[in-house]
Amino acid sequence: MKLFSFIFPLAGFLASGMAFAEGGQAQEPIIEMPAQPSRWSVGASFAPLLNVESSFSGLGSYAAPFAPQPTGGGRDYEYQDGFVRVDESGNAGGLTGYWGYENAGQYDAGSNSLSFNLSSSLANGRAGETEPLSPGFEIFGYYEMGAAGMSGDSRVSWGIKGGLHYAKISTGGSGTITSDVLRVTDCFDTAGIVLLPAPGYQGSFNGPGALIGDDPSRTVTVIEKGASVSADLDLEVDMITMTVGPYVEIPLTPEFSLFGEAGFSMSVVRGSYEYDTLTTITGVGAQAASGGETRSMILPGVYAGFSAMWKVTRHFGVHASAKYQYVDQFTVDTNGSEAGLSFDGAAVISLGCFWTF
Repeated sequence: MKLFSFIFPLAGFLASGMAFAEGGQAQEPIIEMPAQPSRWSVGASFAPLLNVESSFSGLGSYAAPFAPQPTGGGRDYEYQDGFVRVDESGNAGGLTGYWGYENAGQYDAGSNSLSFNLSSSLANGRAGETEPLSPGFEIFGYYEMGAAGMSGDSRVSWGIKGGLHYAKISTGGSGTITSDVLRVTDCFDTAGIVLLPAPGYQGSFNGPGALIGDDPSRTVTVIEKGASVSADLDLEVDMITMTVGPYVEIPLTPEFSLFGEAGFSMSVVRGSYEYDTLTTITGVGAQAASGGETRSMILPGVYAGFSAMWKVTRHFGVHASAKYQYVDQFTVDTNGSEAGLSFDGAAVISLGCFWTF
């Protein structure tokens, strides 16, 4: 009896201990780890391209119908306002009767000479403008690499940003510009003529007719802005730019951060250039010219700027940025004229949204 009175209380104690141990394991509290912030943020923005400079050159083409012949006589000379050719005698005595002229202003009674002209444009007309805003959009992504330092109680971090930007650049227009004129003037001696035939005179190969000297004295002059050029210009460019580089994030509040960023870019540019011109030289005539060409180029560049992010929710927010974006010049030429885009002062501003996941 004494043995049983000892065993029963001991068994009860052990059973209670086992039940306590099992109950303690079943009720052990679960420790939850805090959620780690995502390293990725991606977004999309309306992102126009600003201050792209366009230029157009080689405008105002006007070719003389004849090439100037060497002086010295004994050959045929053709001009826009007449001719002096070798006659039947072979220009015996340095004189020819096979000539003709058109305007009274060609004759200089003081020097007893008749002048003939060949005029052509130097095709150095230029135009250009600055496109204040070209529409575009951008997609981008931020990947946080880690801490970069401390700013008060806010954690400064750094990472890599990549982006893809598209812009549509349309430039050109219609207007009037000028081009310089190159004029070759040959003067022939008319001292042997007592009475000069009236303007419009056309001598013949066989003669007879008034005789003039066959060896001209020549002057060449450049008339600044001597040609008026009516131009219709159109340059359409599609530009896709890929960017990648480091950034530094400075949180100002838990919801708002500033970013400084810079890096390298590569642009794929495809542009089509078309032009039509009508070049007029007073007293000579008018000539039309046109051209069209499409070209693609790959242009390296760099960028630098800043961004701001405001978190509206844990996974969504508003993104704004401004950056200087430089790439090499884009050019396309056709039929003697060249169109170009300069990005020396170009910038991209953007406003959009981002997602963190």
